[in-house]
Amino acid sequence: MLLFAAVLWGVPVKVRSFATAVVTAVLVAVAAPPPAAAAVSGPCRAGTPPAAEPTDEFYADRGELGPEQLPSEEPAGSLMTGYRRFGGMSKETFTDRYRAAGGWVHPPEDGFLILRGVAVRYQQTLVEGMRVDRFGYPSGRYLAPVDTLYLQRALPPERLNTPVGAPQGNYHVYCVLRAFTVEAGPIAPWFGQPGLGLQYRLDDRFLPAAGDRVSVGWLVDHGYLVEEDPAR
Repeated sequence: MLLFAAVLWGVPVKVRSFATAVVTAVLVAVAAPPPAAAAVSGPCRAGTPPAAEPTDEFYADRGELGPEQLPSEEPAGSLMTGYRRFGGMSKETFTDRYRAAGGWVHPPEDGFLILRGVAVRYQQTLVEGMRVDRFGYPSGRYLAPVDTLYLQRALPPERLNTPVGAPQGNYHVYCVLRAFTVEAGPIAPWFGQPGLGLQYRLDDRFLPAAGDRVSVGWLVDHGYLVEEDPAR
């Protein structure tokens, strides 16, 4: 608590309320009980979510800007609450800020919130029966507590595209079959979004058997996670 209080020492009054809100969000994220204690835990039910119609119309005819129509079907549809594609910026300002050399400019420190130059990240064990999710293929290293809003994840709009054979928004829910440790912490604001949701980053320090191959897919293949059909 003293560390976070020091963050606000000497901050001008005009911005102190915003800073206080950020620090409060961080304290809640760090101090909250593991999500496995919530209603999103219980016996795992293996399943495959049904494929949706693939995205064939993109915003401004640019695939990196996401689908022309944002996901509206459940379960991804309800996670769009409050989401604005460019976070209130113009398309030009957004792309100037977050695109470079044909790719996305990602946040530093693996996307964890930074306070006074230090990333807020800590070890957490995901226990059996806990539900987690992600937008994207299982080749990635990031998960979040199930039902985290999209704007809290601070992801680019491209991640909402639906590839062939994937559920809408390429949204996937997983259940923990075998406990494992991740790097956890609040998400930095980025891509015009407020972030401050909780993210779980897979790290080969905690899964040495995976080495640099660690990914959500590796966890599925080795019995740590199982995909579920959230509609069941």
